[in-house]
Amino acid sequence: MLKEIFLFLACLFVFQAFIFSITTDEFLSNELARQRYTQEGSLKLLSMISNELSENTESAELNWLYAAMLYFYGDYYEEDTAKKKEYFTQTKDFAFKAVLIDPNSADAHYWLGVGYAKWSEANGILDSLFYADDVRDEMTKVITLQTNFFKGIAWAIRAKVYNVAPGWPMSVGDKEESYRNISKALQIGSDFRFIHQLYAEMLLNDGNYREAKKVIEKALALPLDEKYLKEEEKVIGILQRYLIMANKKLNVLPTP
Repeated sequence: MLKEIFLFLACLFVFQAFIFSITTDEFLSNELARQRYTQEGSLKLLSMISNELSENTESAELNWLYAAMLYFYGDYYEEDTAKKKEYFTQTKDFAFKAVLIDPNSADAHYWLGVGYAKWSEANGILDSLFYADDVRDEMTKVITLQTNFFKGIAWAIRAKVYNVAPGWPMSVGDKEESYRNISKALQIGSDFRFIHQLYAEMLLNDGNYREAKKVIEKALALPLDEKYLKEEEKVIGILQRYLIMANKKLNVLPTP
């Protein structure tokens, strides 16, 4: 029991040491943050951040860190649809507070955009008017503040919004702009599998199955990034399903 308490306190000390002046990339690739790879570990991280936040309510970093972990738990471990919506609602609420505290935080704007997107997705309305412009606007702010943020992910998310949203005057959709944005994302993060996933989704959405197949195969051939193991496993699974879909559309038989 004493050993467990000591280990917890040691982890808490390390956690307190690295939470300040940290970026999203640094947090997700940090050894301690890899506890998110298990449901139990994710709950521990949520508890640690929540405890710190209760004593430092006006910390922008703690608010967006908490938003990030709420998103992660809701997306990776929560199966109940109603509870997922609650997690994503909290994601955008805490990220929104982070933005109010520090309007110049690219991380805060990023997680606010993610919160808007995941909430919309959970409610089945990502392709509609609701929040499309908000997601676009938050990613634009991220790009303005830090153009290469997290391997170009903001460019890729903005590209996806432009691709799936209805066009003007109903919403912000713009097919040409979507492909300009994804091209920029790929220039910055050519080795980031998730960007290739979003590119494949755009191509599939536009019925370009042949090009989508090429993008998917290229993405699946990328080396595994163990810093983001849980995320990588999810993206690989999605890409494998997309490959089956593209092959069906192209009437390509699976390799024996």
